[in-house]
Amino acid sequence: MRPLRTLARCVLAWVFLRAGYDVVTNPAKPATTAGPFLAEMRQRLPVKLPEDTVIVRANAAFQMGAAGLFAAGVAPRVVACGLVASLLPTTLAGHQFWKVEDAALRPNQRNHFNKNMAIAAGLVLYVLGDRRRSS
Repeated sequence: MRPLRTLARCVLAWVFLRAGYDVVTNPAKPATTAGPFLAEMRQRLPVKLPEDTVIVRANAAFQMGAAGLFAAGVAPRVVACGLVASLLPTTLAGHQFWKVEDAALRPNQRNHFNKNMAIAAGLVLYVLGDRRRSS
């Protein structure tokens, strides 16, 4: 079972590594997409947030680092919790399908939203998995 757990961790990690790399190297589109969500957060939060580009790059860099640790099996349950915590605002900022007015674009955003929720659920299942195992 251990090789399958390692493979599963690596496959889950790859999603964050690939997507994170794309955002770190080209943050303009994700920052624009997240802009309305971040503007709303700026109105609600008592702290000053950095520019949108800085936020999306920092989140992507965190996800890449966490994914590397997760794939390597370094504190995988703790790291999985961090990935879930970073994925939820990413999903809310980037895939608000319920606000997409273009009927042709809405299904794509809903699919991305659902995919991210499925990845988050998989990470939660990993965290809550067999407590007798250490990885």
